[in-house]
Amino acid sequence: MIRDNNFKYYVPITSAKAKYIKQNNNLDIVYIKDNNQKLLGVLNLNNMIPVNDNEITLLNFTKLRKYRKFDNLNEEYKYISFLSMEIVYIRLLSKVITHKAQKLYAEKTNNPHSKISQRTNDFKLLEEKCLEYQNNKVII
Repeated sequence: MIRDNNFKYYVPITSAKAKYIKQNNNLDIVYIKDNNQKLLGVLNLNNMIPVNDNEITLLNFTKLRKYRKFDNLNEEYKYISFLSMEIVYIRLLSKVITHKAQKLYAEKTNNPHSKISQRTNDFKLLEEKCLEYQNNKVII
């Protein structure tokens, strides 16, 4: 989670793929690597989105089967171990992630026609839609 312009932004994580190994370390990407520099995953800052607090559900590892199918308990334990490891490395990179996200936000806002801005979400539009959703949601 990244806070910018009074919004909390969430960044999608994608699995390690061969195409990421060849890419440069751009402003809109954060590589999640272990101590041996093995690529675990990638944070795509260009795809971050603002999300209202009341729409966030914390992931409970004991309920993973609700979201993902596992063939056996060993596979589930390996997946939980991998997620836990990713979380550790993401937390270690939190300052880098926040810094890059803020720079990308500023670049998109101040220079919307730059090459990197062209592949980045329209943060201002997403913020408007986030507020619109929050204001129009019926609370029962």
